[in-house]
Amino acid sequence: MNISDLTASLQKFWSANGPEGVVTLFSGTTLDVSQQERWMEFWIGQIKERPRRPDAPVQIELLVDVHLFSRERNKRSINELADTVRKTFQAASIPIYVSTSLETDVGKIRFSEPIVRDLSRSETVGDVNTMQHLLLSYHARAIGLSE
Repeated sequence: MNISDLTASLQKFWSANGPEGVVTLFSGTTLDVSQQERWMEFWIGQIKERPRRPDAPVQIELLVDVHLFSRERNKRSINELADTVRKTFQAASIPIYVSTSLETDVGKIRFSEPIVRDLSRSETVGDVNTMQHLLLSYHARAIGLSE
């Protein structure tokens, strides 16, 4: 189990299970968001391998940030999107596959409950705040299968 395996597995899981109808940007991708009403950014912000004995399974701690952006006038819509993201990871045990395969299962990832922060900034058009920004931060633990 390595960083490439973790990243590929999380991105595949998110692509298959994340909120529908909302574009997601992953690390290394770009998008002109000037015409987007809503979009998300999915970042693996920290990866830390825990110390272990040679015969113990690999354990890696992750910090995963999901940024939600909305220009919608309905201020509740971004909160509804945040709830959808929360449900995506709630009680999920995400399989980790070798990045070049969808068949070789090398571990599992479990997510904690998120910390949700409102990072909305004051961008105004005609006295209306048009940009909402929520950040959902997850601590997760990946545990490799015993060899």
